Amino acid sequence: MSAKRGLITKEHVGIWIDGGGAMLVFMNGDEISIERIESGVESRYRTSGGSRGKTPYGSQIVASEGKAEQRRKQQYSRYFRKVFEAIRRAGDILVLGPGETKLHLATAIHKEPALSNRLRKVETCDRLTERQVVVKVKTFFNTEQASS
Repeated sequence: MSAKRGLITKEHVGIWIDGGGAMLVFMNGDEISIERIESGVESRYRTSGGSRGKTPYGSQIVASEGKAEQRRKQQYSRYFRKVFEAIRRAGDILVLGPGETKLHLATAIHKEPALSNRLRKVETCDRLTERQVVVKVKTFFNTEQASS
């Protein structure tokens, strides 16, 4: 994170996000800076406990399913707080990504008073290279500025 960015209050940020991590593309005029944030969210969490039903091919009764879901929610909450900390001074926000994580982030942004009015668009897209994300962010914000 550049020291210069901390003083700027009207820069745009594009966030490409999935369950593994986020790529933040900060755009201020022609100046681009990129920051990556690892999610820390476990992709698969094997819970202990639970028991098998009495029938030979019956379903398993998992006692700690609620604990696993709660753990996952806490991990996503910490992940989104890291993203919020990185974008707190940015102006307009574009969220990109392939799965549901972008939707969960958009919901969290709407619940955050300091950020809620800055979200401009949430867009579904496949896994992109760094260069493709930069081009998408530049295109979106340059088009938005031209139409304003």
